Amino acid sequence: MENWIYLAGLMDGEGCISLERRTYKKKSYYYPSIRLAMKSKVTITTLFERHGGKLYGHRNGMWLWYSYGEHARNTLENIAPFMIEKKDEAEKLLSTFNEDMMQKEKSFLVLRKMKQDKHKSE
Repeated sequence: MENWIYLAGLMDGEGCISLERRTYKKKSYYYPSIRLAMKSKVTITTLFERHGGKLYGHRNGMWLWYSYGEHARNTLENIAPFMIEKKDEAEKLLSTFNEDMMQKEKSFLVLRKMKQDKHKSE
């Protein structure tokens, strides 16, 4: 459990929780994703080893841990109870798993607005 609590704290401070939209042949597709980027290779590789997902290194020295789809769902279900700052975003993203395509579009816009409002208040 302490690994989930640690990840929840990192996601609250440095993470990104989003419903991503991709368009292919004029049709939109939505999938949940969570990302955490930082310069600490040790932290990011440890997250990858403990929680799976994807691991990417970048030219500018940043490291990225990335999770999407069902893996993101499982991760969020485990960390959301411990989150503070981004708990509302995590809960909203979790709710999208049972939505149809029209509802996902609305949730995409709601999550984007939640992020914009948080950035304005900082």
